[in-house]
Amino acid sequence: MNLTKGQKADLTKNRNLTELKLDIEWTAGNAEMEIDGAAFLLSERGVCEQDEDFVFYGHPAHESGAVRHEGKEDGRRERLTLVPASIPPEVSKIALTLTIYEGEENGHFFRDVSEISIRCTHGEGGEELLRYAFGADLDRETAIVVAEIYRHNGEWKFAAIGSGYNGGLAALCESYGLEVGDGEEEAEPSGHSAPEPEAPVQPPQPSVVPDASAVREPKPGSVDIAKPVASKVMLEKIELKKPGSVSIRKSSSALASLVWENPRKDLDLYCFYVTKEGQCGKVYYKDRGSSQKAPYIELDKDARGAGEETIRIYRTDELKYVLFCAYSAVSNGFGSFKGMKARAVVDNGEGQSVESWLQKKNIFSYWVAIAKIDFTGEDRMEVSQVENYSKGGVENSPLLYADGSFKMDVGPIEFKGR
Repeated sequence: MNLTKGQKADLTKNRNLTELKLDIEWTAGNAEMEIDGAAFLLSERGVCEQDEDFVFYGHPAHESGAVRHEGKEDGRRERLTLVPASIPPEVSKIALTLTIYEGEENGHFFRDVSEISIRCTHGEGGEELLRYAFGADLDRETAIVVAEIYRHNGEWKFAAIGSGYNGGLAALCESYGLEVGDGEEEAEPSGHSAPEPEAPVQPPQPSVVPDASAVREPKPGSVDIAKPVASKVMLEKIELKKPGSVSIRKSSSALASLVWENPRKDLDLYCFYVTKEGQCGKVYYKDRGSSQKAPYIELDKDARGAGEETIRIYRTDELKYVLFCAYSAVSNGFGSFKGMKARAVVDNGEGQSVESWLQKKNIFSYWVAIAKIDFTGEDRMEVSQVENYSKGGVENSPLLYADGSFKMDVGPIEFKGR
């Protein structure tokens, strides 16, 4: 079975699947580029509850025996082995990733990597269960969430993700709740073999520079990921539950997701934008945008039911403002966005994310403007929680203007099926 981005497939349902082999493959355009695979065992909160839930070259086996990192073959393939029956009950999802070691420092990015794929086979007979190839749209990313294996109704399923991020392995660790060590202890070199005694190596500068206010001393046993160890960086997760704004680091790209939990409702994510040249427009299910041309914004997929829709911003330097809005399809009938547990999540790809929850019980609105990002700062971007609703029963969309202001109920009427 060949999957495309956003598709899901059963792994264990109606199968006696005792062991799953996960082969992640790629072809690097530069022989000096070092690419590593890893697995993050996540709780329902979407984080690793302990450092040992991160399986990678520096910690090749989970203590439960559920996940093993089998190592690299020919410099272009890594295998992970998964034993479904051994996965601890507190683990609800396993994220499979690829990262380029010291990518930003060395000018190595996934745009120079081709033929990226993951293949899942039954461990005993070698039967291929599915294959997912992706990566043609990647550019300056140095980390990829390749896929997720998640628990659903007592069975395990596979979700094809293929989304890229900045910041390499450190940023992924932080986004999954892990703290990266400060590199005071000597670590393995890039070949993963034990080092010969030598003079201490000066650690490289971090690819992600945290705010001084965000830095705290690492907990004992914090994750050591580098070869040698990189400097410490910290995750910031910020929740906005009332109108207001927060400033986070301005990265070269960003990710925004609309998440909701009511399985009977279909929401659509709209991204209204103003480019640095003053051009206004929107990306949504009828015009999903592009990673290759202005405004360098793309809708990953259009969900039909409870779930998640994701907008990727590939070049923040080409934008002045974006406004994220949700539209509740006419077929949903009336009901509040809050009742759907809807929220927007903005991630700068460098360990900082802002989550905007909807709080008002506005049951007659089809539209809500959730969050706005101001990219006009030199090295910061301002994320604002706006939570502004359309008038009851009015289906005209919002509009974002060139000066960054916006109005509800003034745009065209557009909805599915018409």
